[in-house]
Amino acid sequence: MSTNVHIAGLSGSLRKGSYNTALLHAALANLPAGMTSEIVTFDEVPLYNADLDTGSGRLPWWPCGKPWQGPMRS
Repeated sequence: MSTNVHIAGLSGSLRKGSYNTALLHAALANLPAGMTSEIVTFDEVPLYNADLDTGSGRLPWWPCGKPWQGPMRS
């Protein structure tokens, strides 16, 4: 019985020169045969920072210009 293993690598840094991201690339480049991988980034995700929440309903980093309504649900 053959099992395919796919690994998603996450780095805690968004910085281009991040040592953590470099180590992640190196680790995923040396996986055993039969394993695949990808690096998942958070580049386009507006992360919440309570220090930036002014209480106005508008977060300075929210790109759409409308107040945050919570996560979209289908």
